[in-house]
Amino acid sequence: MSPREALLNLSHMITPIGTAAPALAADAFVRGEKQRSLELTEYRGTWVVLAFAVRHADVLELAELEEAFAADGAVVLAAADDDLTAGGAPTASHT
Repeated sequence: MSPREALLNLSHMITPIGTAAPALAADAFVRGEKQRSLELTEYRGTWVVLAFAVRHADVLELAELEEAFAADGAVVLAAADDDLTAGGAPTASHT
């Protein structure tokens, strides 16, 4: 598969800016709070940076930019493959 063909195969995964996000809910670790369920719809009307990382360390690096995103009115929501609950379900982190 050529790089162009690979990109075309991913085009259905790209959501244009201003498009309503799909319904998404996950157990989340919110700074300063206990683990809770978080729904993307809670942030409707807010700019959201939604990041999926490979490692928890990647999420921590993104957290360093939290204040910069907040200054522009955006909330950062991130999840990593190695953020797993005891049952093996992925969790989301709200930085």
